[in-house]
Amino acid sequence: MEKLLARLPWSLEHWIEGPAYVITPRKLEGLLNIKEIWKYRGVFYSFAHRDFKLRYRQTLLGFGWVIIQPLLSVGVFSLLFHKLVKIPSEGIPYPLFIYSALLPWTLFCNCITRASTSLAGNFQLLTKAFFPRILIPSSSLITPMIDFFIGFCFLLLTLIAYGFPISGKLMAIPFLTFLTMLFALGVSLWLSAIHVCIRDLGNILHLTLQLWMFCTPVLYPANLIAEKHRVLYYLNPMVGIISGFRSAIVGTNFDFSALTVSMAFTMALLITGVYFFRYAECVLADVV
Repeated sequence: MEKLLARLPWSLEHWIEGPAYVITPRKLEGLLNIKEIWKYRGVFYSFAHRDFKLRYRQTLLGFGWVIIQPLLSVGVFSLLFHKLVKIPSEGIPYPLFIYSALLPWTLFCNCITRASTSLAGNFQLLTKAFFPRILIPSSSLITPMIDFFIGFCFLLLTLIAYGFPISGKLMAIPFLTFLTMLFALGVSLWLSAIHVCIRDLGNILHLTLQLWMFCTPVLYPANLIAEKHRVLYYLNPMVGIISGFRSAIVGTNFDFSALTVSMAFTMALLITGVYFFRYAECVLADVV
């Protein structure tokens, strides 16, 4: 029978034995394969919808936690740092001063915390199905973004309650929000790939974010830092972002020097993060 099949035309032998497939490793084509990501956009929506449902499923207050948690933090920080330590607030009521910075900082922390552990939390899918792995950490940013939008609406009501005029500088909020999301995504691409190999990275990240907040003008104004140390202070990319949010909300002047440094760091971290993630995703299924 084998000798008979060997004499048959290739086409007939092909249909009898079936086609032969050669599996080869996928090559990295550029920085991002936009067509492939768009093709699997339904996966992105599914991940984002699942995270949103898990965030608010079987909760007593639901969206209320988005407002209650920052308000409690504002109350504690106002008592400790304004009443006791006497930290200045540039003539702005301290609760509004700190809330205008705590809101974007919370957005950044929630994005980092969720996205950095997203790959390890979906390890079953990494070994069973193919889709662009970058969709997992990027979809984790949607739920914090919704929380931020709700908190920002409450912040506008707070501005009106304090009698602050709605400044035209609020038009910069979408840009600053987008910049925060890009910076969080750049950090998350590095951390999510590393977290697959180093599982205690979550504990390190939690401590790092706590210390990072005190190195960022969330609880105090940026001009409290001495001029001679200002250049070193601006190396923290969140300085320009947080200062920009506060200036846009309360109507003060923007610190364009700090904002330029933040944009440069964001783009550099995002590009290197995508490259690192693309190379790391080739071995994620083996490591996990």
